[in-house]
Amino acid sequence: MSRRVPDRVSDVFNRIRHATQLKRHSVRMPRTTLTVDVLRVLLNEGYVSGVRVLGEPPRQECEVFLKYNDMDQSVIRTIRRISKPSRRIIVSARQLIPSRGGLGRFILSTNLGVISDAEARKLNVGGEVLGEVF
Repeated sequence: MSRRVPDRVSDVFNRIRHATQLKRHSVRMPRTTLTVDVLRVLLNEGYVSGVRVLGEPPRQECEVFLKYNDMDQSVIRTIRRISKPSRRIIVSARQLIPSRGGLGRFILSTNLGVISDAEARKLNVGGEVLGEVF
């Protein structure tokens, strides 16, 4: 019997996407190091308004507070997974182009940690493109 390994990044993106479609103000998800790193990038780039860790180890959860504009529309229009377990997308620093002409952000996993494409260009590093948000 094979054991299914969950794709945590897809889980984070799907939970956020579904919560914004339902106009929820917050969403909870299991806390992992990768989850916290991805949420930190979304927080630093202004796509979510806050992140809180709930519970005691080993059953901790992250509560993500979603951000909406004055017309009650989510700041996150689209959030999608690019590199998948079956197909890894790796880019060098020279190959990084701004997402949606600078309106969006790519989230990259680099040797310096999980960072946005803008920070990766500034630090001149490449890595695996986990996803895109705009």
